[in-house]
Amino acid sequence: MISWKSHALYLIDYQHWANDRLLEALDTLDDAMRTQEIAGKSATGLLREMVTLDRQWLERLQHGAHPEPVDLPPHEWRELKSAVRLTFRQIQHFLESKQSDWFEGEIGWRVGTQAEAHHWVTDVVTCLCETNTRLRGQVLLLLPHLGAPVVDINYLLYRREMKQSLENARRMG
Repeated sequence: MISWKSHALYLIDYQHWANDRLLEALDTLDDAMRTQEIAGKSATGLLREMVTLDRQWLERLQHGAHPEPVDLPPHEWRELKSAVRLTFRQIQHFLESKQSDWFEGEIGWRVGTQAEAHHWVTDVVTCLCETNTRLRGQVLLLLPHLGAPVVDINYLLYRREMKQSLENARRMG
């Protein structure tokens, strides 16, 4: 049986893997294509939204508080890519630092004058990951229209690749 902490860390690691594959596809485009809007959405706009929301989720996880407005992610491509990666590394490091039983508890925060809402930590981590999956999916839909390669970010593909990497490491070590 896998612990909640291990499951959360797998989900977070998957987010890194999927983000990296998506960012590699976007690297094949120039700035004009990455910022081109299709149906009111652009790849960079969606990634900026992802970073903003991830920073807010991290604030909730760390402090159990409704986040104050966060600094807006950068517009420049190289800096935006770094912000995507760095923000998720911060989330990963925070979650790795927590004891296993923390993942079985609740956290809460107040929004405005509303009563404090309490949520299971596992639900908050799942919601954070699902938000990223939704936003990545929207970027994936833009890729063929922009001329970028379409990438497969299926979770089971990630798990197969990680399993193969571990097996290769064991054989070499």
